Amino acid sequence: MNHVTVLAHPPLPGRVQSRLSPALPAALAARFHHAMLGDAIAAAIACRADARTIAWSEIEGAPAAPPGFAAYTQEAGDLGARLADAFARALSTPASRAVVVSSDCPALQAAALDAAFAALGTHDVVAGPASGGGCWLLGLTRPAPELLRDMPWSTDAVCARTLERASALGLRVARLETLADLDTPADLAALVGECARGRADGCGPRTREALRGMGLLP
Repeated sequence: MNHVTVLAHPPLPGRVQSRLSPALPAALAARFHHAMLGDAIAAAIACRADARTIAWSEIEGAPAAPPGFAAYTQEAGDLGARLADAFARALSTPASRAVVVSSDCPALQAAALDAAFAALGTHDVVAGPASGGGCWLLGLTRPAPELLRDMPWSTDAVCARTLERASALGLRVARLETLADLDTPADLAALVGECARGRADGCGPRTREALRGMGLLP
């Protein structure tokens, strides 16, 4: 069974994409986050998954789960604890493959999720490096909390350290292409530039429409 989980924050002003300030005020940052989340969910719907879950960081302000998605509130603790819980839930069925993604990768598409599931056919771990040093995707074939414990979360060393630790644990590792994540005004400017140059794979349609609505794209 292929299981995809989207880690998500409710699109509440002042609670999401706060690092985009002052480029975007809180209300626009929340609207932009909602658009990126919509594209991430669309990718999860379109990929070859058998089960789909959305894991909210908090229940306040969380919209109803999309049709076909289970939903839950994330485990308390750091990102490692929340990822470990997500994988424990998704890999509770034998012979499962699970991938976890967030909503801050504008270029995420269903084909990338399918590539991750395919890689898990011959590997224990699959990671998608993000341009900021994190991972836009992590996938496992079995729970591996030791892989996620005491990691330098929110730093540019996360993905490299994850791959190093996986290899040290004797796990077969596959690496996907590097994609841009979006955290800062500089990231936003780079995304606008990519979209303005006509790159269709730079972001999803909801994100592109949000950029137009904010006057950042023609």
